[in-house]
Amino acid sequence: MDGSLRSESELRVRYGLKWKRPMDLDKVREMLVTWEGLDCRHFTSGTTYYGDPSRGIGTGWFHRLFAPLPKQDLERFAKENPYIRKFPFFKELHAFNGLCLFYDALFLFGIHSGKSQEAHDLPFNIVNENRDHWGQISGPTKMIIGGANFGYRSVRYVESEDGVVSAHERGQASTHSWPCFRDFFVSEVARLSKAFNANGDPIIDLETARYS
Repeated sequence: MDGSLRSESELRVRYGLKWKRPMDLDKVREMLVTWEGLDCRHFTSGTTYYGDPSRGIGTGWFHRLFAPLPKQDLERFAKENPYIRKFPFFKELHAFNGLCLFYDALFLFGIHSGKSQEAHDLPFNIVNENRDHWGQISGPTKMIIGGANFGYRSVRYVESEDGVVSAHERGQASTHSWPCFRDFFVSEVARLSKAFNANGDPIIDLETARYS
């Protein structure tokens, strides 16, 4: 598979609404094949970091893909957190336990199991995030699943039965929406892919790539 940049239309055809198979880490890596030549740090858990942490952009890591938890840990978490279990995004946590892509210009929350996770396996915590924003942009019928950092500006992505929307942390109305998680994720990966070359260097300012 070549490492050329892929168009949004190609990504949407390959992995979008018509792609019915379950998402998994291998498919995410395939979507990010342009950057497979970057230095990688592979952990025994299955978590992988891409990039050079000395670069000084955000965490320094271009991508961080967190391996899914063992099935028994997911089942225990589901019993302890019925609120999160009822949302479609919970099914995606069987494929990966959170992601941080493009120097955190796109990230998805994951689970802290409180058991055998090492520090490098800890994603942004989905439980804490929704608790901290309860009544603002999360609630009984909507759950924060991820976000984006663009310089000093942060956006959160919120899932409900109507799909996924972007929202400011203070709860202002959003103008961006997607019909489901898969469409949201593929669209965002395609959009942000245009902002970086194969070395992980920004080719346009992330403030330009962000949503207004």
